[in-house]
Amino acid sequence: HARISPYHPHPHVARYNMKKHGKPGMKGVPRWRAMKEARRITSLPSMGAAPVLSDDVESALMIKIADQARQGTPYTVAECKSILRELCIKYDVRISKTNSPYSETTNVDGLWAAFRERSKQKGVPIAVRNGIALSEARASSANVETVLTYRDSKLRPALVRFQDKHGNVSLAHVGNFDECALDLNDYVHQDFAVIDDSSQAHVITKYERAPHITVLLGYLGDTTLDPIVIRMGKSAPSSAHLVLTRGNKPSVHLASNETGWMTIATKAAAFNIWRKSPDNDLGKVPVVMNADGHNSNTLNVELCEEAYEHNCLLPITPAHLTAQGLQQLDLKDGLINRFKTRLKTLLAKQMAGTLRQEGKGELKLSVILRLLQMALAEVHDPEKNIRDNEKVGYFINPLTGALDFNPMVTLNEAFVQKSTLFDPKPVDYENGLTRRSIQAEIKQNLEAERARMCARLKELDTTLSWIEEKPVQDVPTQAPIRNNRSVNADGVIISSPSYIKDLQDNAAAKLAAEEKVHQAKLDKVAKAIAKWGPKWRKAEEKLAAGTSPSKLSVSEMNAMIRRKTGNATKAKNNKDGAMLTELRGVLTNINMLLTPKK
Repeated sequence: HARISPYHPHPHVARYNMKKHGKPGMKGVPRWRAMKEARRITSLPSMGAAPVLSDDVESALMIKIADQARQGTPYTVAECKSILRELCIKYDVRISKTNSPYSETTNVDGLWAAFRERSKQKGVPIAVRNGIALSEARASSANVETVLTYRDSKLRPALVRFQDKHGNVSLAHVGNFDECALDLNDYVHQDFAVIDDSSQAHVITKYERAPHITVLLGYLGDTTLDPIVIRMGKSAPSSAHLVLTRGNKPSVHLASNETGWMTIATKAAAFNIWRKSPDNDLGKVPVVMNADGHNSNTLNVELCEEAYEHNCLLPITPAHLTAQGLQQLDLKDGLINRFKTRLKTLLAKQMAGTLRQEGKGELKLSVILRLLQMALAEVHDPEKNIRDNEKVGYFINPLTGALDFNPMVTLNEAFVQKSTLFDPKPVDYENGLTRRSIQAEIKQNLEAERARMCARLKELDTTLSWIEEKPVQDVPTQAPIRNNRSVNADGVIISSPSYIKDLQDNAAAKLAAEEKVHQAKLDKVAKAIAKWGPKWRKAEEKLAAGTSPSKLSVSEMNAMIRRKTGNATKAKNNKDGAMLTELRGVLTNINMLLTPKK
């Protein structure tokens, strides 16, 4: 007999198939008949091991796993295996090879693999993938209606008004700016060549915890804007830190504050630096600059006024959607991603070089700023800048020749998938932005499987109710009251006169409220002086004359404590010498009081 290979058909099967292709051979017959006669195959092989649980129980578990994944809280593989093991124990299932019952230590890897294979046959395929973090705020905001509202009610009308006034804007005059934090130890998180001796790949860093540094990056058309670096420090930055960056492009500007984060004043100053720079068109021609909803943008009166006066349209994208494809710098291959990737390599080379030459890693701020400048210069790509403008939805309308906006054509499809986590109702997406056909088929199969077993669903829910997990810690009943409505929930144009007026009115109202509070404090102080002033003056005279504090009256003690601390007394009276003890502590100005001797 000829050898039968699993990769090639039996010779007899090949002879049966020759006639079909116009070659000499036997008269064509159905393939199943050839397989039956030539290879004696009478049935199709099963997919994996045979099911050990009932079909309904497995279906219920598949639906449960699918529902949890759609809600954004998928089971881990260990949890799924544990559930299968517990079900086998619950229904007294026996291991086929040994006829022994399942226990807490039984390996169920094969059972899990077969379970996944059968899930594919039922149209609810279960896959194993690495998780991707997704905040609840971002997931709940990721809906197409928000993007459509931003496009139709905010940005498109603003673009029409702006270009009617200033003329058409090209893609070369569209840009974006955003800040990002730098981790000077991040370069250790990459692949290194080490000896396989079971030890870890230790990489020396200068810092145990990298100092906080914020970088404000941006571009306008084919031009990269000068980076603004913010370091943590109370003192003003020294010009010596920029000695290595002089004469190179782009120019690096250094700022400092107590937190190292972006502030309103720093953002306004950065915009003015860009506007006055001869290396870009900001302030020279009408431009459109995307930005996110950071407070340094939305609450920055000076920034909004400067943008309006110098013909810069500043649209703020809807909250929590910048990384979904509405902010150029936040894209997967955007400027920030390219910059950080290149800087990581430069930092690793610099650190290794200083260790080899000097025996110690020395990364001065001037060196870090130069590496930052080099990384930004190397990743500058005018073509990618224009590409990213188009990716987020900007395009030139062929009918009008004007700049237009429609992110629905190029928006990341993952955005649509995430939008179903908290709002699974079907949405009529426009411009071809729909779920993939395979996802629609999976959903259809899932609903069909659910309908098939609806008669037993209640019973099965009871059977599998123990799968439901509770949080590790109960949520407290008392919670702070917060206003969760963001000013840019649906996007906003912060360079518009109406928005600037609202900011100015809010600032004036806030200042009036602060002055009112301050005046109330002054009135309270004046009232206290009028009431307690004569008493503490009398007490001071007695103490200056050598009188012991214990000889003062209770009202004089009270007045003296208020005089020294500015606050009311902690002791309500002088019972057991409580107020006297407090007065002595105030007079001696110590942080620890000893029990007075009788």
